[in-house]
Amino acid sequence: MSVICLKMMSGEEVICEVLEESETELTVKTPLIMVMVAEGKMGMAPWLPLAETTQFNVNKDHVVLTYVPKLDLMNHYKQNTSNIVLAPPGVLNQLPKVPPNFGR
Repeated sequence: MSVICLKMMSGEEVICEVLEESETELTVKTPLIMVMVAEGKMGMAPWLPLAETTQFNVNKDHVVLTYVPKLDLMNHYKQNTSNIVLAPPGVLNQLPKVPPNFGR
């Protein structure tokens, strides 16, 4: 899954999965717009909430720049667009170690 953020000419910041890229278009899946929900807090909402599909062709002429999102933003996107529930950082390190001879 190639997740990127798009800064649109309209000022919107969209996080999405890129499926294909041509010379003139990006084909994206499940685009979410990033919105301020409280002081210093960001939320995500569907970019085109009235559309029947979740796949769109975006004209590159309308994209100012693209960037790779921070890990926490990418994880938040994945949780919002899939059934994957990510463990908080460090939780897996707290699980008991399996003895080397276990199951032999």
